[in-house]
Amino acid sequence: MKKNLILLFVVAILAVGFLTGCFENTATTSEPGFDGVTIESDLVELVYAKKDFIKNDDGVITKVEVQYLFKNIAGRDIDFDVWAEFYDKDNNLIEKSDSKWFTLLEDYVENGELGISPANRIFYEGNNLLDVDHVIIKTEERV
Repeated sequence: MKKNLILLFVVAILAVGFLTGCFENTATTSEPGFDGVTIESDLVELVYAKKDFIKNDDGVITKVEVQYLFKNIAGRDIDFDVWAEFYDKDNNLIEKSDSKWFTLLEDYVENGELGISPANRIFYEGNNLLDVDHVIIKTEERV
């Protein structure tokens, strides 16, 4: 009887420990979205995104780079333009990038196995680099 009680106590402690560990490991990525990157689109969704401050050899920030990978959620093959809007912490637009043309087949998911291609990178090199807080990627279908 004592052994069963001790075994039950140990199992209860282990169960609480596992559940506590699970709750602690469910942290989300930094807000908004992936590392300060979100998307406004009804054509694609982000499967990966990252915002980086790129420094030169002297340690001075020279540009902000946004990397992204998409999943086609349109339910058909799509041609669309993609651009990024760079915002400060007060949600003021700093810069809108030039657009890039994408074509994705129905249900296609970019995987980045060979790295992030130049098509999946947008840079901002303006005067307000240090003010960039978050980025919104936007899309528009080509007709």
